Amino acid sequence: MKVLVFLVLCLFVADAIAAKKVKNDDKENALENPCDNISCGLGETCVIKPNRKAACECIEECYENKDPRAMVCSTQNVTFPSECELYRQRCLCRNKDKECDKPKYKKGHLHYFGTCKVMDKCTDFEFSEFPGRMAQWLYHVMDELAKRKDLTKEEIKMAREARRSNKKWVLPVIWKFCDLDISHDMRVTSRELLPITAPLMPYEHCTGPFIESCDANKDDVISLAEWGKCLNLEDDEIENKCAALRD
Repeated sequence: MKVLVFLVLCLFVADAIAAKKVKNDDKENALENPCDNISCGLGETCVIKPNRKAACECIEECYENKDPRAMVCSTQNVTFPSECELYRQRCLCRNKDKECDKPKYKKGHLHYFGTCKVMDKCTDFEFSEFPGRMAQWLYHVMDELAKRKDLTKEEIKMAREARRSNKKWVLPVIWKFCDLDISHDMRVTSRELLPITAPLMPYEHCTGPFIESCDANKDDVISLAEWGKCLNLEDDEIENKCAALRD
């Protein structure tokens, strides 16, 4: 009799555990966000439909930022109140939405931060001086980030090596290329260059002509060799160190 009671209790406990597991699984599935498995483009946000399906839709409204420093200039020379609004309009116009201000905005991209303005002409002398100033600037940026420990261990090691070198700018030039190459395909696109060009262009009017000249074969991407030559590195100084920096 005791054995029978024990078996009944075991079955009861097992059923209770199984029921609890099913309940927890159902709860976990109910809490799972469908948007976790979808990646939306610029100007888009993930929306969960009534059928629990995720879909990318244009951002309904951008945060109203009255700070003039939030303004951006597009590649079509149009000033937008924010980068969010630029890409929101791009999305709306690509979808032919009634809220699209102008159809041409469907091809707009971020050009630089700040309001659009007429850039001064980059003189031959300024253009010849720009690569050297850019290389030195990259050295100081890398050195400062290393001192603040805002780089990886391998990057800090490279920064220290650059500090001891007679040509302090060589390794920082290579480091910045690897840093910009988000896709890890050893080619940098105009989009990947934005962390440099967007903040620099309003203050350095030679930035645009310089970047354009770096694309020697005019294929709309810049290779490590093109980047190095553009910043006055010798052929034997242009060494691919990206894999080591990413380990």
